Amino acid sequence: MLFDVFSMYSPLYLYLLFTNIRVVILQLQVVVADEMDNKLLQLYFYEKSRRPETIFDAVYYDNTRVLLPDENIYRIECVSFCCILH
Repeated sequence: MLFDVFSMYSPLYLYLLFTNIRVVILQLQVVVADEMDNKLLQLYFYEKSRRPETIFDAVYYDNTRVLLPDENIYRIECVSFCCILH
């Protein structure tokens, strides 16, 4: 077991793992720092709390349109490890 951890391929795996973790952390920092992203997340959690079993797409879309009047709005739905873009 220790041999596997300290094998010659281990530094490469550790480097790749560290790089991926760093990229994820940087992306999370961007989302947290952006005010509009925070507003959209708050809107999502608010709509989800109103009726947990389903989110009304029309109401959510209208509320999102208020925040982003000139932007294209997309919804990504993940079902059974398969993402569908609406």
